[in-house]
Amino acid sequence: MEYVVTKISKNINDPYLALTFKDGECTLELDVPGVKKENIEIVLEDGCLTIKTTRKNIPTFHRYSTPAVNPQLATAKLEDGVLTVKLYTITQKFNVKVA
Repeated sequence: MEYVVTKISKNINDPYLALTFKDGECTLELDVPGVKKENIEIVLEDGCLTIKTTRKNIPTFHRYSTPAVNPQLATAKLEDGVLTVKLYTITQKFNVKVA
């Protein structure tokens, strides 16, 4: 099943954001026009994804809550002014023996 969440703001300074959840994969697409990849910092910690972008020496922070994800599988790419971050949820399976 696929879920898509988009944010379109009336404030011209807010970037376009699209979140897609499908089969254990969470994809975030964020418009960051004019930002170079060396001016992007991404931190995934304690269920929070923080993206810091710097353009013209002005930092901007974007914070999002995340489901339980595997940080070692996270990927990010910047292409044509759009930052794409892919996160993969952790599926835990527990086998319990009956005593």
